[in-house]
Amino acid sequence: MKYLEQCIKESLRLAPSVPIISRVLTEDIILDGHKFPSGTNIFISPFITHRLQHHFQDPLKFDPDRFSQENVAQLHPFAFIPF
Repeated sequence: MKYLEQCIKESLRLAPSVPIISRVLTEDIILDGHKFPSGTNIFISPFITHRLQHHFQDPLKFDPDRFSQENVAQLHPFAFIPF
C-alpha cells in the first residue's frame, strides 16, 4: 500500500487537483521586507510550486520514490500542497 500512496502523491504533485489556492490575509504581515495589509488576496499555485527544482530534483520526472519515508523527511513541510 505504501508504494501506491507514493504513486498517488506523485500524481497529485504533477497534476494537482487544485491549480490555485486563494486566501485573504486576516492581519498585516511583512514578508521579505514587503508589507501586505489585512484584506490582501494571496494566491498560491501548487502547479508551479510542485515544479520548483530547489524542492524536487528533476521536477518534471514521474518518481514515486520522492515520497518514500526517507525522502519525505527531507522535504520542506509546504513544498507539497495537493489540496
